[in-house]
Amino acid sequence: MIGLPYQHHHIPDWNPPADWPWKEVKYGCNSKGLDCSNFTGWIYNFGLGIKLNTNVEKQADSQLIDAEVITTNGVGKENYELLVKGLKTGDLLYIKKRNEDKISHVIMWVGAYGKAPNNVPLIIDCTGEGHKDSNGNDIPIGVHLRPFTQDSWYFNRFSHAHRIIKD
Repeated sequence: MIGLPYQHHHIPDWNPPADWPWKEVKYGCNSKGLDCSNFTGWIYNFGLGIKLNTNVEKQADSQLIDAEVITTNGVGKENYELLVKGLKTGDLLYIKKRNEDKISHVIMWVGAYGKAPNNVPLIIDCTGEGHKDSNGNDIPIGVHLRPFTQDSWYFNRFSHAHRIIKD
């Protein structure tokens, strides 16, 4: 799915006809693609048969799925390091919208299986522009590996994580 474009609430590989009505969004287009919660929902359903709600706010609700909830108290260097050490591959991290407390994004922790050349841990998600790799190059919109840095939106707006795959 790497490189699949962003498309708001969509079926991953379905390419609609040109006249199909669709909700215009900043990073979307009338093409195949998916959004962040469709991506995580699809991965868990296809890979493990675990059906997650594909509405990001509902997916973030710990009452809807059997998951361990992981949080951090505030933002700071010590909490970044504690959070990174405590996450496991496959954990879903929920991110709050800028300037709001509303959940607006979900990412999947890659963790021990993926680090950038500069040793920064990686996540995978489907999102828009504004992300750079460890060499400062722009990462295209859609499904891609992205760095999870201490100064990133991902960490600074982190709400909580779900560990659905338990030890």
